[in-house]
Amino acid sequence: MTREEQIIRQWVLSGRPVPPPNELKQRVVKAYGTAYALRTLIETGTYMGTMIWATKDHFGKIISVELGQQLYEQAKAAFSPYPHISLVHGDSGKDDIIRFHRK
Repeated sequence: MTREEQIIRQWVLSGRPVPPPNELKQRVVKAYGTAYALRTLIETGTYMGTMIWATKDHFGKIISVELGQQLYEQAKAAFSPYPHISLVHGDSGKDDIIRFHRK
């Protein structure tokens, strides 16, 4: 059993408390990407980039929006070697924040 499977199993045995573990969320995002042949992932709230790291090989393009300046700069540096990953500094609640990254 993988570490991911152990974490998810423990979460289930614990009564599925909220929030679910990151490993489960990542598994679900990857499964939806596969099931619906999605090529792009748009994420709001980059934080430490956990979702990006987990899905970077599953999507042709990843766009992640981070409001915090320091978190944005850290993520921008961490993911700079990956041309298919775009970081946006801004408020994901604004209408136009992602419009220019859809190309």
